[in-house]
Order: sequence, then structure tokens, then C-alpha cells
Amino acid sequence: DQYVAAVGVVTGKILDRKISANTYSDRILSRLSTKKGISPRSADEDTLLDVSVFNTARMISYAKAIMRNAKEVDCPDASVQPALRIGIHTGPCMSGIVGTKTFRFCLFGDAMNTSARMVQTGPAGCIHTTQDVVGLVPDEPWEKLKKMEVKGKGWMQTYLLRCGSGHVDSSNQSLDVPSSPLVQYDNPLFFPSDHSMTTTSGSGRYIDVDPVSELVYSEHTRWFGFFFKRWHIERAYWNAQATKDKFAVLFGYALFVLLLLANLLFGYLYARLQLSTCAQNEEAWLEDWCVERLGKGSYDAAQAGVKASDLSYIEILGWSRLYITPTYIWVIAALLVVGVGSHFVVHRSEIVKEKFWATVSAFLIYTGLLITMISASGYGIEYLKDDVSNYWVPSMFVTIATLSSLVFFFSGLPLISQAFWFLLALGLYWGLGIPRIASDEQVYKELQEQNIKTGIGSVISDFYMYATLVIVYSIVLLCASFLRGTQDRKRFLQSLLSAFYWQQIIEEKSKNEQTQREFLENILPSSIVEEVQQPHVQTRSLSQRHFGVSILYADLVGFTGFCRRVDPERVFIFLNDLFVTFDQLCDDFNVYKVETVGDCYVATVGVVTGNCEIDAESHGRAENTIDMIGFAKAMVWGSREVTKPVVNTPATLRVGVHTGSCISGVIGTKVPKFSIMGDDVALAALMEKKGKPDHIHASESVVALVPDEAWEKHTIVVDSADGRERVVETFLLSV
Repeated sequence: DQYVAAVGVVTGKILDRKISANTYSDRILSRLSTKKGISPRSADEDTLLDVSVFNTARMISYAKAIMRNAKEVDCPDASVQPALRIGIHTGPCMSGIVGTKTFRFCLFGDAMNTSARMVQTGPAGCIHTTQDVVGLVPDEPWEKLKKMEVKGKGWMQTYLLRCGSGHVDSSNQSLDVPSSPLVQYDNPLFFPSDHSMTTTSGSGRYIDVDPVSELVYSEHTRWFGFFFKRWHIERAYWNAQATKDKFAVLFGYALFVLLLLANLLFGYLYARLQLSTCAQNEEAWLEDWCVERLGKGSYDAAQAGVKASDLSYIEILGWSRLYITPTYIWVIAALLVVGVGSHFVVHRSEIVKEKFWATVSAFLIYTGLLITMISASGYGIEYLKDDVSNYWVPSMFVTIATLSSLVFFFSGLPLISQAFWFLLALGLYWGLGIPRIASDEQVYKELQEQNIKTGIGSVISDFYMYATLVIVYSIVLLCASFLRGTQDRKRFLQSLLSAFYWQQIIEEKSKNEQTQREFLENILPSSIVEEVQQPHVQTRSLSQRHFGVSILYADLVGFTGFCRRVDPERVFIFLNDLFVTFDQLCDDFNVYKVETVGDCYVATVGVVTGNCEIDAESHGRAENTIDMIGFAKAMVWGSREVTKPVVNTPATLRVGVHTGSCISGVIGTKVPKFSIMGDDVALAALMEKKGKPDHIHASESVVALVPDEAWEKHTIVVDSADGRERVVETFLLSV
């Protein structure tokens, strides 16, 4: 039922340095009583005084606050109502973690022992302090007590601060705690089980949508950002782009089919318009224009009264912008079927792991369409072979522009592939266009000899004009593709880096969770660690009653006087060596270390380890008690192997053991602590307090369960519930 707190170790004003315990009080008091003629104080002494005054004032305020609030906590009905008593002392101490099981952040030193004695000797409802505290905070209504003899300290002058209504300043109902990270944050042991890192809007992990900086991008790419430096990253980028554009490729194929149908509709409407126009003989220039733009054959057909509805499919194609004969239609259909089929196979099949093969397929299909369409535009119209017309020139331009747009918007090809495709298109335009012009020139000469008008001059000029347009349009698309590709690569790199950092976070989080769990299992029993980690856990729900529990209290003999003679740091090292020795014995005897309080070591068998399935009616308690007695003897033997510093004598233990029932659970939300409580726990502590050095002091219940040991009868005087003293028979086991 003890509550230990400190100001100046983690919170408050902290002064971390070695200070001699023997001279601390004298130095403080001498500074407080400085008179004229005494040498001025040093800066270090002023700092020590300021720190001591500040921390002591904070602790007095805290003590009054918890005394006041303790009275507001409802207690269950009982014949004896508990009351709080508080002891305070100011001085140097050593802090740290001792042992290897059930880690506890502990304080050690003579100051800790002195404050503990103040609690033990103080009256209920009051704050009992030493003269050091009164000297640092003199403005409180202190009551000077008679000098009393304190165990291990001799005669001491102490003071009392009564926390009644007449003495406590009720105007300040809140404790002014100095700003500290430990005050601002909640207890880290009680955290939600869901650690997923999500955006504030809801589901999904956070990935930055902004592309990476130019510096980061240049570090991961080469050749002006055309490629990633590492092939596996480049391949992953292609796969990602292919997956992203898998529906766009199919949409591009469908759009191409619609464009072919629209081309037929355009040819029909254009033929109807031109035939109706050229059928007129009103103007001489109209004949020249029709022959130049449509060709001699088309002009003669218009003069003959041919209508658009009378034209065949081949003839309608002659008026359209894409001249595709049935033979080329079948080739185009086959290419589209192969393209769609291969696209589905790549994206649907589990055999093909690399999805960029769909992009390769799209490149090949669009290349095949380009070759087929340009060939059809230049040489596909049979009935125009012997005629000279400039229609094939815009037809080739429309073919290249259409397919270039589809490649840019719907193919998902990277920049290098698009550049190669555009160069191929230009090569085909010139490679097929120049022979067609040469062929038209031959026809032109023959028609000139027959005095027939032709449009060969217009064909040549149109060819170079459309060649320029193809080059300009290709450059525009390539620049746009470069910019788009750069942004896509930056976003891909950003997502890749985000995934990499996210994986690192996940790994670190897993390591931290594992470390945290291991640390929790060194503080709390593993059986309740899962419950403690649940969100909004109530510590009262973690309590449990146990029967047949063997409880041990072990205490060092003469520890208070030892602390007065030895520096706190050496005391800490000594205790750590001693408790590590005890911790190493726990697993051998199924013992669970509950806690250490100063030099007191508390352990159980039957709460976490040992036989924990005993109920109130069961009598299977002997197993737990046998293990505990074996552990107690091993502790005494082990303590003799650890030598006290300075005094150079072996450690001497006083051990108390009792078997009974108890309540276990986690208490509080600040520095949660797994504790055991109950009458039998108090009786085990009494066995230790009333015991003898190098002996195991046990109750009757222990002897009844382990009768084969060499027990010696012993009697002690204890206070009963009605306040009377009574004699109790106990037993001692010499070790």
C-alpha cells in the first residue's frame, strides 16, 4: 500500500552530479544560516540550494494535494477506516534499474531510507518530515516534535504538518506541476492495438502525391531522366505503367475502329458534296479546280452525273481520308484481334509475370497498323493508279496523325518507344511518298502529251507541307511525352520511395512492438500483457484472486546504517549484483519476482508461475510452498557470495514466507505496477519484519505444508484488529 514519488529525478529541477551524502545536510543548513562575516556561497552551492528549495516546495504541495484528495475516495465499509500518512525528506539519491526480472525504476540511498522512516513513524493524516525539509520550506505551519529514535538513524529532530482544514490552503485546489514531457504525455503502456498509419480522412496509408524533387530524381535516373539507373527499377516502372494503362490500350483499339467507321461516313458525305459541285459547267475555273483537287477520273464521273449513292465501297474510300481496301481491312482486323488477345493474355494470365509485355504488344500492333495504313494510303486505290490526284498525301498525314495521337494517349509506351515509332512513321512517309510522287510524275508526262490537265504540282507542294506538319506534330507530341513521362517517373519514384520508407517504418514498428512487448513482459506477467495493450483498458479489470500462493519477503539486515556509510552509487551497484543473483534463481524454483522496494525483495509462487489452478476448496498448496522454501534457502546462500562494499562483509538476509490467498493486479496509470495485496501478503511481510538474520521465518500454514524441514518454534507479538496485542506461534529455519 506504499506510494513512492520524487521531484528532482525525472521531473522538477534536476541536478545530476555526485554529492556526498554525509555533507549534504550540513551544507544546506549552513547556507540557510549564513551570517555576516562568513565567506559568500559558491555558484554550485547556490544552484544546489535553488534546486533543493524548488523541488521540496513542489513535493510539499503534492503531498497536501494527495492528502486532500485521498479523503474524497470512498472506502468500503469496515471496522477500521484506512488513513494516509506521508513522510518526506530531501537529499541525494541514486536512480536506476536493478535486476534482470520485473524491471523497476528505483531510487536508492540514505535519503530514501530516511523518508521511509518518516512514513513509518508519522501519525495518520499528517506530513512527517525531517529538519532538512523544514529548513528548505520554512513558511509552512510546522509543528516541532520531540526528538525520536529512528531505526538505523539514531535520534532525529522531526516536524509535523497537519493537513486539517485550518492548515491546508484550500484556495489552490490544483497542483502546479512544472512543464515536463513526462507530464504532457499519457502513459505509454496503455496504447491502442491498431497501430496502422492512416491519413486523417480514413482508410489507406499515406503516400505523398507530390513528385520528388529534381535533385532526388537526378540521383536515381540517367540520360536526362529517360531511364532509371537500376534495371529492376526501370522494369518495375514499365510494369506499373502497363498495369495503369491496361484499359487505355483497349480503349485506343476501340477508338481506332470508330475512326475507321467515321472515315467511311466522311468519304460518303465528301463525295456527295464534291460530285454535286463538279457537275456544274458554269465556270471555267471550276473545271481546273476539280481536275486539280479530285483528278480527271473524278471530274469525268461528276460530269457524267454519278451520284454518291451510286458509288461502291472502293469508290467511297477514294473520297475518304484513309484509303483502305478490303485486303487491308482484313490485315487491320487481324492486327486488332491479335492486339486485344495478347493484351488480355498478358494481364489475365498468371504465367506472364512481367506486364510490360502488354506495352511491347501495343508497340508492335501500332507499328503494324502504321505500315498497313500508310501502304493503303499510297497504293491502295486501284482505280486511281492511272490518275493523278493529291488525295493520297493528306491521307498519309491523317493516318500518321491519327495513329500518333492514339500512341501518345492510349498506348502507354515510354518516351523512347514513342520516339522510335515517330521516326518510323516519318521514314514510311518519305519512303513511300517519294516513289508515289515519281510514279505520278510519269503519269503526268503521259497526260501532258495528251493535253490532259493534272494536279501534279499541287501533289508535290502538299507532300512537303504535310511532311512539315508531321515533323512539327511529332515534335510536339514527343515534348509532351517527355514532360508526362518525367512526371510519371517522378511519381513512380515517389511511390517507390514511400513504399520503401513505409516498409522501413513497418519493420521498425514491428521491432519496436516486439521490444515493447518484451519490456512489458519484464514489467508485467505475460498473461496480462495482451489485456494491458487493449485500448481504454481499465486497470481494475485486470485484478484476479489467487489461492494457495506462497509469498516471500526478503530484506537486508543493517541496510539503513550501510547506506549512511557508503556512497549511493556503490549501494546501487551492490544491490544490483545481489538482486541479479536472486533473479537468476527464479526460474530454477518456478518463482515470479513481483517487485523490489529499496532493499526488500518480494516474490511469489502460484500467481504467475507454479501451480496457479488452485481454488478455495483445493488443498494442493504444498507444491508452491516447497518451491518457495527451496528458493528462500538458495537466496540466503547466494547472498553470502555478495560482499558489501567498504564494510567488506557478506550480505545478510532476513526472510519471511507465508502461504495463503491474495489479489493481484495493475495499480495506477502512472508507472503501472503489478502488485499483490491481501491479509496474507501483510502476514508474509510481518514474517520478514519479525524474523532473524540468516533464518527463514514462516507461518504455521507453511510448516503444515512443508513439515520435513528442521523448523524451530518461535513466537511473535502482533497487533490484532481490535488494537490488542496477541502472541502468534511461528517457526524459524536456520540456513
